[in-house]
Amino acid sequence: KPFFFFFADFFAELMSSSYSYGKHSVFFPGYPALVRVIFETFEVLFGKVEQRFLGLVATGVMVNLLLQWLSYLLFSAFVSSAFGSSSLQKRSADLFLLINPLSIYFTALYSESLFFFIQVAGLSVIYFSLRQGPLSLSAFALSVAVLSTGGFVRSNGFLSIGYPIYFHLAKHSSSLLKLLKQTPLILFTILFSVLPFVLVSIRAYRDLCPSFEFE
Repeated sequence: KPFFFFFADFFAELMSSSYSYGKHSVFFPGYPALVRVIFETFEVLFGKVEQRFLGLVATGVMVNLLLQWLSYLLFSAFVSSAFGSSSLQKRSADLFLLINPLSIYFTALYSESLFFFIQVAGLSVIYFSLRQGPLSLSAFALSVAVLSTGGFVRSNGFLSIGYPIYFHLAKHSSSLLKLLKQTPLILFTILFSVLPFVLVSIRAYRDLCPSFEFE
């Protein structure tokens, strides 16, 4: 029970039995799918685990702790680069990460650790590119690819796509014509980032509403 805060029991069910009930449709598949793939890879390498459910739960907790640790390292490097490794901001950020109230979400069998890692990773790509000058096209594409995966984890995951779009447009803001020329790329980026949400929604509709008809 110590790792079953909030909706953790639903995620545990999704890991072991996929989308079997209508109530599961509100939870996106990114985190349960990641845990299941890691667990099944472990079984292929080391043999079947007798207590499958407990094995999935243990894998989910370990994945969360690892992602939380990686997120903290990235965020710490981010702050250290911006303010200096011995600055008050760096020490404050490290202290906040150690005692922040979100830790209760990160340690539970919940998707927050994965989503937080995706956000920190995507924003880190943008930040470290900006340290070298205007956001490069390769960094823009990479940050879009990383942040878009958040759409498989949470329904609002695609909203973070606004960050790379903003910084990409910022380097073309010297004239209206340059901004207008970026319209096709921005539209494609928005559609690409929304695609995970659309795919998950279609899957949920096909699995849970097979006999639904409009009157």
